[in-house]
Amino acid sequence: MTADDVIDRFFAAIEQGDRDAIVDLYAPDIQVWHSSTGQTVGKEDALQIVFAAMVPDMTVTYEEQERVTVGDLTARRHLFHAVFSNGVRLTIPTAIFIRIRDDKIMGFHEYMDSKLIDEVTNVVMAAER
Repeated sequence: MTADDVIDRFFAAIEQGDRDAIVDLYAPDIQVWHSSTGQTVGKEDALQIVFAAMVPDMTVTYEEQERVTVGDLTARRHLFHAVFSNGVRLTIPTAIFIRIRDDKIMGFHEYMDSKLIDEVTNVVMAAER
């Protein structure tokens, strides 16, 4: 499997809500950094973050804008689209740098506008009330 195949499977798994596929794609010693927290986390915490974006009242899609792979590192720009059951739609421009080795995601750095992430969080929390 190529790095592009792994990355395609990862984003498809998020869109489809396939938690098992995400768990399988993450290397045991994965390191993930998000601009929204400024922290690097390991596998369990990284899974909790991605699973938090997979809520029943929200449909997620990714619109790839650009991808460049050099060796085991891929840089990708995409639009993260969230559509909520109440009709609210939000889009977050994102840049992510993903390292792939042995068909596993070894780590990534994800850059998203924290103000827009807060908007998604607010909509999700309002829907849960």
